[in-house]
Amino acid sequence: MGLTLVTAPTVRAVLLEELKDHLRVDGEDDLAYVAMLIDAIMARVDGKEGILNRALITQTWDLTLDAFPTGDFISVPLPPLQSVTSITYTDGAGTSQTWASSNYTVITDRLPGRVVLGYQKVYPATQVIPNAVTVRFVAGYGASWNDVPATLRLALMQLAAHWYENRDPVLIGTIQAELPMHVEALLAQHRHSVVV
Repeated sequence: MGLTLVTAPTVRAVLLEELKDHLRVDGEDDLAYVAMLIDAIMARVDGKEGILNRALITQTWDLTLDAFPTGDFISVPLPPLQSVTSITYTDGAGTSQTWASSNYTVITDRLPGRVVLGYQKVYPATQVIPNAVTVRFVAGYGASWNDVPATLRLALMQLAAHWYENRDPVLIGTIQAELPMHVEALLAQHRHSVVV
């Protein structure tokens, strides 16, 4: 199984102006640093490398499989799942085919989302090669910052504040945790285990 980002989010999950106000940054002096903090936070929490195992802002991914599953569904990682754009596969002759959406149902109201095999449908035969099946899907809470749950937005802003105030990786003479406890508690509510 592999995951490849096709289309990255078009907006950040944290608004620059809102974070600037939260940090009480006046003027333009630290604006570049604040923008860099947002990018670092997104790298830390969002997507396949993020600690939440989620997509925050709408983004498109390819899930590749060596074959269709033996069961009746495909688990789609990086919730919340918005939609499945297409399922393509390499048939026995080595030709790329698009599997008709009438053969499956997309379940978006569970974690993780699923592509469920239709009633009395069977998976098509694929060539025995790596990445023979590709599920292109759209994931994320929505296209804007306001679509992200409030507790998660607060956690991201609190993490930014922590990193803004503590620019050194280690503070001498203090007990330092990787994430502040209140940020960890807020993020824990949204962390998704990667059982696919």
